[in-house]
Amino acid sequence: MDQIRYPIGQFQPQNNLSNDEMINLIKQIPGLTKRLNTLLFGLEQYQLETPYRPNGWDSKAGRTSLG
Repeated sequence: MDQIRYPIGQFQPQNNLSNDEMINLIKQIPGLTKRLNTLLFGLEQYQLETPYRPNGWDSKAGRTSLG
């Protein structure tokens, strides 16, 4: 079940980020949302509503969550 639940591995937080590292990560957010929208553009409704695992999020929920 862990392979389905964590297909790319469990989240490993980065601790003790410097101010510059934090600012750099925050600046990446707009590009991430644009890239995600580009990847999802043109998918059919059923594809957007297909969860990646049982009881998991679908692409629409993921996109909404990232804003």
